[in-house]
Amino acid sequence: MDDQEYEISLSGHKYKVKLGVCDEFAVKIYSYGHCHSLAYVLNEIYGYPMYAIETNEGVIHVVSRVKENLYLDALGAKTFKELREFFDKHEYGPFKFYEININSLIYNWGFEPVELKFTKSIINEVIKFI
Repeated sequence: MDDQEYEISLSGHKYKVKLGVCDEFAVKIYSYGHCHSLAYVLNEIYGYPMYAIETNEGVIHVVSRVKENLYLDALGAKTFKELREFFDKHEYGPFKFYEININSLIYNWGFEPVELKFTKSIINEVIKFI
């Protein structure tokens, strides 16, 4: 890995990150705006299916199914029940939960090369949550 810093934008803010460093900024980036990048890389490397969480506001989160009834995002692994409780607690209301494919994800969300390079660099830290 190199020590070069990269900038990733999230909600109008730019965060400086280093390849291979999974710090509080990385968790924030993948919890609140770039969850699709994490799911994409987990699918690309490990073949984990991606699932969208959609409310009446649209798709608000993407997770990876890593085992039967176990889903992974930047905050860790959760069962479907735990996901439901998390989103209910944050008052998102009822949501749809469905598998999403790579083509749909890329078409609807898009990617930046630096974002994917950084995501791939921290994937071994994220996978420890399982």
